Amino acid sequence: MSRAPVAFTSRSPRGKLDAKILREAGILRDPSQPAQALERARTLARHGRVREARSLIHPHMRRACGLDRARMAELLARCAMAGAGGNWRELLEEALRGYEESGYLRGLSRTQRKLGEMLLSAGQLGDAEQRLLKAKQAYEQLDNAEGAALTRVLQARVYRRSGRLTEALAQADRAVTVLDELGRTGSASLARLERARLRAMRGDHLGAAHDLVDADHQLSAQGDATARMRARLMRAEILLRQGGVDRVATAMRRLVEDLGEIEDAHVRAWAHSLLGESLTLLDPQRARRELARARHLYEDLGHTYNVVSCDIHLVRVEHALRLDPRPRLDALARQSLEAWPLLAAELLVVRASLDLEPNGTKLREELLAARRFALASGNRFLAKEVTRALDATDALGEDSDALTPVQLPPEESTTHAALYRALSTGIDGQPTRPERLERIARTDDVGPRARPVFAALLASSVARSPIRASLRRPMARSLSVASTDSRVA
Repeated sequence: MSRAPVAFTSRSPRGKLDAKILREAGILRDPSQPAQALERARTLARHGRVREARSLIHPHMRRACGLDRARMAELLARCAMAGAGGNWRELLEEALRGYEESGYLRGLSRTQRKLGEMLLSAGQLGDAEQRLLKAKQAYEQLDNAEGAALTRVLQARVYRRSGRLTEALAQADRAVTVLDELGRTGSASLARLERARLRAMRGDHLGAAHDLVDADHQLSAQGDATARMRARLMRAEILLRQGGVDRVATAMRRLVEDLGEIEDAHVRAWAHSLLGESLTLLDPQRARRELARARHLYEDLGHTYNVVSCDIHLVRVEHALRLDPRPRLDALARQSLEAWPLLAAELLVVRASLDLEPNGTKLREELLAARRFALASGNRFLAKEVTRALDATDALGEDSDALTPVQLPPEESTTHAALYRALSTGIDGQPTRPERLERIARTDDVGPRARPVFAALLASSVARSPIRASLRRPMARSLSVASTDSRVA
């Protein structure tokens, strides 16, 4: 049976079907139709093109009503949250009202979660916690396990910023478990990145490395450009907190250049802030520019918590440039940081390092209280930073033995050094070269607990190498065998 030939019009270059035919088939959406414009805008926003998405929806918003208007308001809020313009709070509140009036529980739970996320960024931790709790309950009522798990990831961030690391890690663990069971690799990678940060703060370096490697595998297969950039930024943040300043600074220069057409203002601000932090001592002039740029972006987004964080780092930079940091310190002192204990402790550490405090006894008492808080919450990284500040101010006195940080055994210390050297090679977005991993593994005494991580890194690197057939070396096999042995044990 012969088939009828497909007719192409003169408006169809290179043999493509006419746009009208594609629109009628639902393949190419017509932006002049509100429903089709909404679907098109959702696709654009999902791929990070938020300004284009906003331009499609905004003209239809004035004439929309009911459930359609609520959906458009939610999408416009999402664009505003990424820096495309508009008041995200007003838009989300309007979407909530529309979903409540329509009885659309799915939209209601999704919008509650987004509102909780933005309140978290604004530093309103108590309100954010309440919104996220409502969102999780709504998702559970819908039997939407993925939505509830992603809400747990945001709850973990609230608990982390509140200094409740044990609760935060429990939420992240539960989210990873559920998302793995559901096979949602993209969502699971986001949960793993958050858990990696928490594990690093608690001193679980190997656990953090496992999560970074697993998230990298998942995102390399399915993640979009923005998600992969977030993974690189999280890796850089964790390594920076562990003291890998030189490596992070070099990689972050390349990363900022790679931002390219990514429109998400939060991602851009995060990149500039990390580059500024890493350059504080290496290039304070550029560090000041990068931190000021990040601060400006965060301020436009209404991310008050991150604005204060940038101000704290700018105090360090201005001191390194021999500028007077006291005006910025005075402005920070007027901020109420009681609800943000992590930032309050960071500010204490900065104040101690500048040696500008007239009342040393009061500063010592505050630092000791901050260290007790860090130890009680399981934040080993913060405890170490506060202890260094106490050392710098000669404020330890007779408590010095009790305040000495726990030292890693020699084997674990060397293993961690090798591990972070290996992980730092992925921040610039290039596949970690197998020969580089093998050289690190040979040079440093990699302990048996770290071998599974090195094996995973090496397997990923070989799989993405253009000459992978020639890379099956004894070292790779030995790491794989050691990985299997450690899992069996």
